[in-house]
Amino acid sequence: MFTRLLLTKFKTIMKEKEVSIKKIKNKKPIKLEKDLGKKMDEIEAKMVDNYELLVFPLVHRFTDGLYVREITLPQGSLVTSKTHLVQHQFFLLKGKISVWDNEGNEQYLEAPYIGITQENTRRIVYAWEECVWATCHPNPTNEMLEELEEIVVMEHENKLLSKDMRKRIKEVQKKSKESSLILNEINNTKSIVNKEK
Repeated sequence: MFTRLLLTKFKTIMKEKEVSIKKIKNKKPIKLEKDLGKKMDEIEAKMVDNYELLVFPLVHRFTDGLYVREITLPQGSLVTSKTHLVQHQFFLLKGKISVWDNEGNEQYLEAPYIGITQENTRRIVYAWEECVWATCHPNPTNEMLEELEEIVVMEHENKLLSKDMRKRIKEVQKKSKESSLILNEINNTKSIVNKEK
């Protein structure tokens, strides 16, 4: 049910909407199996194989004891997430979005919206409008980005991606990281740092 619904919506989105992702190949749909994680991997592989990958810079905000990750998704973006390792709150600050998770849940959300992400959650999202999505994470020892990212999210290893697909993803992730911002306001010191620039 989850897979049929998601693929139907995916096909409908691609046919009916003018989307910001550009089709680069024309391939037949793949047959999906029962495991939801595997289905998400198959959908992600189809996305990477058929569409241009987009750069999504993050804004990382640090205050005493708290870390916030913020992403802006352009209208028409279809995105798979990393695996979220800990339970946390999320905020849809702007826009309308459809969300499917690895538990088979589907949600249509409109800003403003506050929700909770459970640990080990992975998502596929489609932005019907430009969306701003933020997540909040406790940071009691005021760890910096590299240490904190290892605690908060994990890169999902999709075994269905070819070597070329992985290379394309790494290139886009590098560009996203280079254009991400770190806003650090711990101990009343304000700094804005562009990653790797």
